[in-house]
Amino acid sequence: MKYLAVLICFALFIPAAKADGYALTPEDRAFFNDLKSALIGEQKEQVASFVAYPVSVYAGEKEIVLKNAKEFLSKYNQVITAKVRSVIQHQNPDDLVKNWRGVMVGDGEMWFARIKPDGAKQFEYKIIAFSP
Repeated sequence: MKYLAVLICFALFIPAAKADGYALTPEDRAFFNDLKSALIGEQKEQVASFVAYPVSVYAGEKEIVLKNAKEFLSKYNQVITAKVRSVIQHQNPDDLVKNWRGVMVGDGEMWFARIKPDGAKQFEYKIIAFSP
């Protein structure tokens, strides 16, 4: 009986996790919603500020590495394609997939994670890869 009580406590008080053991946090959803708003609002500079540089863009078999926001903005329409835009706009934040790499949007069109960029004092959310 004592063991049953312990199991019930665990079931009631431990937050639900995805099958792979990584639960989405409110902060994950908030970052995604901020990104989505900037994208919908055509705020390209804001979107660029959400990216960790250098960032990899995987286009088929080819990897392009963008070193800074200026390079990102010069290739914005090649990275934020109609497909990527549609995926982000239609993605329900509660259906994001999280694993040890970070949070996947869509079928991997974009990944973001909580990282500590070089020189930063704190961890922050940044986009870490695109696959348009």
